[in-house]
Amino acid sequence: MAIRVEKIENEPIIVYHWPEKLTSNQELREALEEATQYNPTIPDPVIWVIHNTGHLTIDFGTVVIALSTLTKGGPEGFNDPRIQIAAVSQSELVRLAARSASQKQYGNWQVVIFDTYEQALAHVREDLARQKSTECQHLNNFPVTRHYPKASYG
Repeated sequence: MAIRVEKIENEPIIVYHWPEKLTSNQELREALEEATQYNPTIPDPVIWVIHNTGHLTIDFGTVVIALSTLTKGGPEGFNDPRIQIAAVSQSELVRLAARSASQKQYGNWQVVIFDTYEQALAHVREDLARQKSTECQHLNNFPVTRHYPKASYG
C-alpha cells in the first residue's frame, strides 16, 4: 500500500498517511511530488504537513535512506519556507528520524512529534488559529491616518 496524501479542505494542512511498511524509496519521492503540488494552491503564510506514520515499522537502513532522500532535495516546492512539520508515531525509530530531520545535514526541519493523529491535528489547528489571531491583532495596531485633500477656494 502506498503513502496516501490528503489536503484537508479549506485548511493549509497536508497529511501523509503512511502504510504499515514502506516498500521503496521511490514511494516516498512520489508522495513528496504529489504533496508539493498543493503548495501553490495554498495562499496562507503557513502550511502544516502532518506525517501520520501510525503503525509504520521501519529499520534503521530505511531511516537513513529516507533522510537521504529529504536532504537531496525533493521536487519543486519541497523546501517551501512556509512548511511546518508534525509527526505522529509510537515507533522510537520513526521518532529518531523526526528528531534527526532537525539536524543541518538533514534539512534543519523542526518537527513536532505526537502520539496520535488527533493530538497532532488539534495542535496544528490551534497554531493556525493563534497565528491568524496574531496577524489580526498586528493589523489592528497600525495607526489609521486619513489624508484629506486640501480644499481649494476659487
